[in-house]
Amino acid sequence: MTKFVFDREKLKFQEHKRSPKEILLTILKYFLLSIVVAFLFYVVIALLIDTERERRLKAENRYLEQEYAKMEEKMDMLDNAISNLELRDQAIYQDIFNAMPPDYLPEETVTDYGQLDTIKDKALVISTFDKSCELVEVSKNISKDIDDIITLFSNMGDSVKRIPSLIPVNNFNSAQTGASLGMKVNPFYKTIKMHTGIDLLVPVGTEVIATATGIVEKVTRSKKDKGNSILINHGNGYKTMYAHLNDILVRQGQSVKQGVRIGRSGNTGVSFAPHLHYEVIKDSISQDPIPYFFGSLTTSEYREMMIIASNTGQSLD
Repeated sequence: MTKFVFDREKLKFQEHKRSPKEILLTILKYFLLSIVVAFLFYVVIALLIDTERERRLKAENRYLEQEYAKMEEKMDMLDNAISNLELRDQAIYQDIFNAMPPDYLPEETVTDYGQLDTIKDKALVISTFDKSCELVEVSKNISKDIDDIITLFSNMGDSVKRIPSLIPVNNFNSAQTGASLGMKVNPFYKTIKMHTGIDLLVPVGTEVIATATGIVEKVTRSKKDKGNSILINHGNGYKTMYAHLNDILVRQGQSVKQGVRIGRSGNTGVSFAPHLHYEVIKDSISQDPIPYFFGSLTTSEYREMMIIASNTGQSLD
């Protein structure tokens, strides 16, 4: 397009030819103007219109907020359920065993938290929510089981004291644990033989107590086999035996209560060293006595007894 400029000296229009510099400046001006317009357009679009990725992220955030709220509600419900279970569990142990329930959680728990950095938020929330739902169901089942136990023991009344639940010697240390139930090496013949109870390593003269209420079914005084021994019938299919005694302080047919003194330990009969051989019998079948000691032991003591007994391959009788 031709541009004309009015010449005042000649009083007429003359054709104006642009110099290269003017052309370059004009191009640069329009170029900068187009950049400014494009930037403003981008800003308006970015502020007013969401991209597909932004819409997806916003939707995911809304979903996560909803799932976190549900998860928090479930966790609160679970915490309340666990608290109620703990209180009821403590009440049961106090009523039956006059002791606090054992804590079965490991003393040191190691968790690999590093992997949490690589888990997607959505997957983590879903997984945690599912686990919380499972735990709520488990807590409901445990609560029902505790209700059944409470009902059972309520119906049993004082007969709960007829269940062997004490260590038959006072001031017992887990380090005094000997061989428990199972195939053990006989100390005299070095042959494998069934050991029907547990050896408690106590010195001669240690007081022996009845682990449950019952009636003395049999008193044996002998220099053979289990030596001087006492067999107590507790009813409900339970019997307990106390062998290798030095002194017997009860008579056959006598009623004894849980925790009363019935004799003193010794080294009578076929015994390799002073100790008390103790048995728990249920429906004529020998039981491992250690699980019946839980009312008298802490968690660490119970664990230590189990380890020592399982690693002791030779009995003392």
